[in-house]
Amino acid sequence: MSSDQNINGEYWITNTGKILDANNGKNHIYWACVHAISLIYKAVHNDPVAEALFQELGGSAEDWGDDAIAFKEALLNASDALSRQPKYAELAELYEDFTQCLLRAGVAQEAMDALWSQDVDPRLWVMSAYGWIAVRPDCIVLNGLSDSKVRLLRDGLWDIVMSEDLQAYGLEFTIINNSTETRYEVTFESLNDGLVSTLHQVPRGTAAALPGR
Repeated sequence: MSSDQNINGEYWITNTGKILDANNGKNHIYWACVHAISLIYKAVHNDPVAEALFQELGGSAEDWGDDAIAFKEALLNASDALSRQPKYAELAELYEDFTQCLLRAGVAQEAMDALWSQDVDPRLWVMSAYGWIAVRPDCIVLNGLSDSKVRLLRDGLWDIVMSEDLQAYGLEFTIINNSTETRYEVTFESLNDGLVSTLHQVPRGTAAALPGR
């Protein structure tokens, strides 16, 4: 669809309605990795051994951004250093596989896979596991479509178009649902009711797309 104006930047709309600016070096992959790392930081407080590991590591999720490999190496180095301290010597075997430490702390395997597995795209992970919506100038990408997801999209888009000083009404969007490989051509007005039934679905055969970078 074409329009006289369009969204210029790239964004995430999270499942809580927060807007993450995926521009200026902090792209879609960056924020997906930050979310995975944040889950690890939050979960370690459930396990005293894991919490000690992260105290040794220091920093915060935002310090690492999308540098998932460096984060993994830092974890391994911290666990090795911690296991060498006398008061943790009896726990050394717990650090042989640090992922087990994270699993005990309540970190989902999927979160670790999103960070470190070459077979898992962190963008697809936050879309499928947390319902995040990727907004790009050329399309909107999501995983699964429901009335509540349409309302989340509507409210998020309103915040985005206001931040870009655009006129919401008259804007046109292409929505790609990755889970079903279906595409919708919609206007901002058609999102008003927050219903999937008001969206215009185009014929099947349109390839799904990943959200930006």
